Amino acid sequence: MKLLTILSLFIGLAFYSCGDDDPELPACIDAELQTFITESCAGSATLELWRFRGQDVYCFNSGTCISAPFADIYDAECNLICTLGGVDNNNDCDGAAWDQNASLTSVLFRN
Repeated sequence: MKLLTILSLFIGLAFYSCGDDDPELPACIDAELQTFITESCAGSATLELWRFRGQDVYCFNSGTCISAPFADIYDAECNLICTLGGVDNNNDCDGAAWDQNASLTSVLFRN
């Protein structure tokens, strides 16, 4: 019985991970997130990681509490690549249609 308990413990530990699976944010994106938290729409704003033109980009989606929701797209160095949505419902990002050239990787934050 003791052997079975020890064996069960080892099997359980084999499936346990000490690290978290969340990607580490670049420092400038984390700083941008702190401002975003206070200025975005509570309950509907998100920070999402997307793959766009072969690189990871960060989508700060403002949420739906404003009349013309928008999303700012940044690269890992905090360069603003484009702003989607808004009054004109823009879908163009750096000369490419966002919906045809970007894929969602993960949601990093929900406000």
